[in-house]
Amino acid sequence: MSKEDRIGGGANERTLIDVVQRVSQHITRALTATPQDVRQARQALDFTGATHQGRLDLSVAANLLILWAQPIALVLAPAELVDATRQEAMLLHGIVWRFDQLQQLIMAITADLDDAGLRDLVLLTGGHHAAALDVLGGRRAYEDTSTVVAATDTQTPHQAKYQYAAIALAAAAAAGDPVRFDNMLARLDNRPDRTEAVTATLALLIRCAAASTYMIHPTDPVVELADPRLPDPATDEFLAAWPSDSGGYRLVRDAITSSNRYFAYRQRPPRPIDVPAADEAAPTVRYAATVVARYRDRVIAQAVRDQAAALDPDQPAP
Repeated sequence: MSKEDRIGGGANERTLIDVVQRVSQHITRALTATPQDVRQARQALDFTGATHQGRLDLSVAANLLILWAQPIALVLAPAELVDATRQEAMLLHGIVWRFDQLQQLIMAITADLDDAGLRDLVLLTGGHHAAALDVLGGRRAYEDTSTVVAATDTQTPHQAKYQYAAIALAAAAAAGDPVRFDNMLARLDNRPDRTEAVTATLALLIRCAAASTYMIHPTDPVVELADPRLPDPATDEFLAAWPSDSGGYRLVRDAITSSNRYFAYRQRPPRPIDVPAADEAAPTVRYAATVVARYRDRVIAQAVRDQAAALDPDQPAP
């Protein structure tokens, strides 16, 4: 079987996604443990569906590398990747600059690797992914942020494409690291598709912020300018690291209000989100990410309560 066949072949797409997610979860859990459990991480590469004729399936390896490389390239600075191999460096460069040629890129990266080398590359990249989660507040905090953002409907393929960026930025805001947040935003803005990347990430963050605020305050959807339900740019511990920017705050607030009026009253579909001017893009993304971060734990807790209520046999049927 050729490498081209192995990248897209094997089990159907749904099964492949399931296998990749299961392997990723086990490896991430093992490599974020204290101490790291490299043996368990290595064993996960032999899960059912992850191998083909005793070798790590290239389609599984390729999807793991892509899944992990996206947040790595956004979150970690080059100085934090000094042990990266040539292959991983090619991957991290390509994930930003050659995203439309990933199949060819993966083939080039793995061309000279035997099965042991491919497994080592996957585990090295998995280790750097674990390091990225570490600086974003840890695996559990990152997974909670991911759950909240991923539950938000994406209106366009572009928003789905940059979901990882919205998750990472919201996690950085929750972790309270303004320097890393600014560095991440600068990397996103430095992509060749910078306009699409920033706009799509902002749109998803605002939709998530709107859905989160409405979930917690469904009976009062109108968000005022100085609404105490939203973080105050002047006093919020994270936002206070920058000069206050009312323009970005107002854009996010108006978008939340528009969306929540629709959720509550179905008066009209939420209007398209205004694209901020270049000098307002950073504070707007920063504020939207902070709203998601501040509501994250309450949304998770409410979802748990809703699930418990749905399973309660004493609750009346809807």
